[in-house]
Amino acid sequence: MLIRNDPRVPAAVVRRMHAGTELEHYRVVTFDIDPENRRLVGRYRTLDAADRAVRFEVPQGNIRAALNYTPKGAWG
Repeated sequence: MLIRNDPRVPAAVVRRMHAGTELEHYRVVTFDIDPENRRLVGRYRTLDAADRAVRFEVPQGNIRAALNYTPKGAWG
């Protein structure tokens, strides 16, 4: 599952196909609870290429800081 803008709903499902063979690739489909509504994004030779194929919209405006980010000077 690839998560993008909504942390509660996956953007896509990536599945490794034919692992360990010359036909190995990653199949990427859009996410939907109902598998019949999922749509093929593409097939990619590497996991990195599969990840890059799924869109990510950069948030605009007032963005909340990441949970693991500590602003400089926050701890004295």
